[in-house]
Amino acid sequence: MRNDSSGNDPRTIWQNQPTEPSIMTMEKIREKIAIAWSLAGQYFLKRGVWSATLPRDAALSTGLESYRREVERRRYISGHFLLWSLAPVVLALATFIVPLLNLGIRKEMLFNMIPFLVLSVLWIAGVFVIRVRDQRELQREIDELNDIERENRR
Repeated sequence: MRNDSSGNDPRTIWQNQPTEPSIMTMEKIREKIAIAWSLAGQYFLKRGVWSATLPRDAALSTGLESYRREVERRRYISGHFLLWSLAPVVLALATFIVPLLNLGIRKEMLFNMIPFLVLSVLWIAGVFVIRVRDQRELQREIDELNDIERENRR
């Protein structure tokens, strides 16, 4: 085995090479993750809204069955809306707030942030309330369709 203690040793050359400063800061990484997460959330949100292909027996199905399928699809979309949209919003808010926390918040800065944080919480709660109300209304429509079908079978 050769003992290469001169300057031609690849290990020594690699370890002694000058380092370059990184241009990718943690804040840029957070921003890119938030953007990617938001775009993914929008894709999944819009994927459920796109109109579904008609079933093969669409011409044979009744208007009631067609309406039922559409209401059930809307209920599914409404139920999954929170999963598809709330997570990107929370991540974006966290990306905004975490760097502020890392900077060390003074009391004055915290008091200035309170209105924004309160409005954010109220907005998120409002979205929950509206979506739950939509879910109930769609379930009521499905129950009415069930009642109509039962009456027609008699």
